[in-house]
Amino acid sequence: MLPAVSASLPAASIVLSDSGLDTQAFGEQVLKNPLLVQAANALDIDSALTHRTDPSLRTWYKKYNTYHKAVAKLTQMKAANTWTLGDVSRTELLNVFAGRSYWHAYVSGAFSDIQNHKSMVE
Repeated sequence: MLPAVSASLPAASIVLSDSGLDTQAFGEQVLKNPLLVQAANALDIDSALTHRTDPSLRTWYKKYNTYHKAVAKLTQMKAANTWTLGDVSRTELLNVFAGRSYWHAYVSGAFSDIQNHKSMVE
């Protein structure tokens, strides 16, 4: 079971960044780093998944899957030389969803072998 996260309200702001990208509804921690906002937009990450206030298992599983899809897309874009943003590593991409320590301590371990439990995946 994942421990409860902060109960503060999510940052729901509508801001146009310097790049002109809509940063509507990104989580507070993501909004602090414009590169993460740009990366999330470029990788089609649902801004609702950037909030750290929903402790539900379904939300964290969705974040886990979305992270792995984003890493695959990022790797593909870098290989094709279509990635035009600054250097974003897999580790830094974790910060879109949660803090690195939290992710490694609770999320990745909780879901790494979930495919072996078909009833949970449904």
